[in-house]
Amino acid sequence: MGLIGHKMSNITNNNTSQIQTGWKDGKFLLKEIHYIILAVLIIAVNACVIIAVWRKRTLHKWQNYLLVSLACSDLSTGLLGLPIALLCSIAIVPKTGCIFCTVSYLFTKFISISTILHLLTVTYERFLFIVYPFLHERLSAKHVRFKMILAAIWCISLAVALVPFIWTDPANCSDNDEAKQWLFYTVTTLIVFLIIPMVLLIFAFVSMFLVAKLHIRRQEMLLTRVRSGAQNPTESNTASRKEARVAIIFALMLAIFVICWGPYFALSIIDELDMQIYVPDKLWQANNVLRFLTSLLNPLLYSFLKKDFCQALSMTCCTSGAVARGCCVPYNRRCNAREEVKLHSNAAQRLSETGHHTLITQVSTV
Repeated sequence: MGLIGHKMSNITNNNTSQIQTGWKDGKFLLKEIHYIILAVLIIAVNACVIIAVWRKRTLHKWQNYLLVSLACSDLSTGLLGLPIALLCSIAIVPKTGCIFCTVSYLFTKFISISTILHLLTVTYERFLFIVYPFLHERLSAKHVRFKMILAAIWCISLAVALVPFIWTDPANCSDNDEAKQWLFYTVTTLIVFLIIPMVLLIFAFVSMFLVAKLHIRRQEMLLTRVRSGAQNPTESNTASRKEARVAIIFALMLAIFVICWGPYFALSIIDELDMQIYVPDKLWQANNVLRFLTSLLNPLLYSFLKKDFCQALSMTCCTSGAVARGCCVPYNRRCNAREEVKLHSNAAQRLSETGHHTLITQVSTV
């Protein structure tokens, strides 16, 4: 059964007395301590997103509710996914370990599909905001559709994750009679929930970058005319830096998606096909860390880099004391710069107030 199946075989092959000795001298606790630390970080960061939206009325928007749903998906990884995976790794009794590993595998599949569908939804919400702003505005007024999308994400994820229970006996990990069903299931999830989403993400990120690049250049040209009437190398460099920053953020989002989820699905295929390929244990362990690491990185990239989140968190930092004021400096400078531009001319004021020209700060911290 994919990645967890690799751990199931380890449980069967390990000597029970050696495992008990490992418990006594703390070897297994030390070996898995990084998972415990990762679980704590995942819970803390995603709880921060949920609490921020709950406490800040300015964040009560349907776009942010998508991020809250994503945070709930990632939070469940820290609360349930990692603990169950640890029980799978350190189980003493093979039958008990088999049950934990089966549940862990299917729960991981549920969360992986949920996370990927959430990332697609969040990305294409911003895609519509940037590329088709008028369509986005019309859809924003219809909250029922947004609720239906969230319900569909969770229902599809749960349904796909429960499919293997049709032929799986959680207490019997050594049964290979249903190998064809597992292979078909693994290949299908690979295509539908990794390859197709990856292509869709590439299309969305490239489209958003091209529109953002065009907007940045037009904005810099207008601001240059307002301020001095002539373009100078400094303004051109500023536009280039903004373009590079947006490109880096989009590339980072795509790279994290591929790096964190690619090995998980690829190793699942290798395991199901029973390929004669030697995969070091360290690679299996690294893959387990990567698939959980995405639950920590998602809120950092998709929530904390969002303009309204940045503003709300910066205001919170500024009111928390002098120690935390440093985090507010970049945002305050940007705010002061905007106010200065507003005072220069009505044209600049219209530029800053038009909804379409806020797209860069909606995507990143530019």
